[in-house]
Amino acid sequence: MSKLVKQKHLEADKLLNNLEIISKKLTSNRTKELSKFDLKKSTFDILYALLMEPGHQLKPSQLIKMTGITSGSLTTRVDKLVQKDLVQRVKNDKDKRIKSIKMKEKGLVLITEIVKTHNHELSKLIDPLTKDDCISLNYLLRKWLDANT
Repeated sequence: MSKLVKQKHLEADKLLNNLEIISKKLTSNRTKELSKFDLKKSTFDILYALLMEPGHQLKPSQLIKMTGITSGSLTTRVDKLVQKDLVQRVKNDKDKRIKSIKMKEKGLVLITEIVKTHNHELSKLIDPLTKDDCISLNYLLRKWLDANT
């Protein structure tokens, strides 16, 4: 085997190790942030998806696609958000079988506060990187993900 291939494997191992360390740190930070608001990542993802949508309302199929949560998990998570009075199920006027999930005012206030906290923490994490660093890193990671998914 050539020195080039060996060096490439060594660098790949370093890369994977660094990505794993970063992933663990990000997950730990996110868990700590969300626990302050009595939420888990999957419920945050639902509220965040609703926040990004004009009218703050989505069909379950849209939420599944946007969050990657399975249908069964989505139902469970939405039930918990309904119990906390953060979202409501809304019937479709044209088809009574279809119910959308709509964020309530209390949910909007909560997710807005969480996003502010998250943005502050995110700023601290990426502070060592320039905007160009972020663009380059995003490009390289997307290139790698596209080739491996």
